[in-house]
Amino acid sequence: QIRLDWRFSWEAGELRRVSWERVPAPHELETQVRPFRHRYAIAGSWALGKLQPMTPMEGCVGVYQASARIGLFGQEEFNIVRDRDPAQTIHPSGPQAADGTDFVCGPDNEGEGKMWVIRGNTGEVLTVELRVSDGDIQVSAR
Repeated sequence: QIRLDWRFSWEAGELRRVSWERVPAPHELETQVRPFRHRYAIAGSWALGKLQPMTPMEGCVGVYQASARIGLFGQEEFNIVRDRDPAQTIHPSGPQAADGTDFVCGPDNEGEGKMWVIRGNTGEVLTVELRVSDGDIQVSAR
């Protein structure tokens, strides 16, 4: 298939322009479309709420990770944002929820003030893992 574009303008002194290009056949277009994948970022107290990208786990579709160090107060708080859109926050159902003790909510715009809290020793590395599969969302931290 070929698409033809022909333009002329009386105001511009009868300039004419013709161009054409090959248009891929419908079956070729299907192979060019890449599947959409959401991106996730963690908003943690260790970074003053600044979004940090979560890394997709190699070989595990729908699994993302982020790591941080526990600060001087022995605890950190976080929630997760999808596609850098605060209206798509993944959060616990209530404020200051301990890992695994509260329902995972979202993505929605109801996450303000609702954070998971992780406690540990100062300097200890914590790893947050997000698992997303067919609308089921799980968040864990260790």
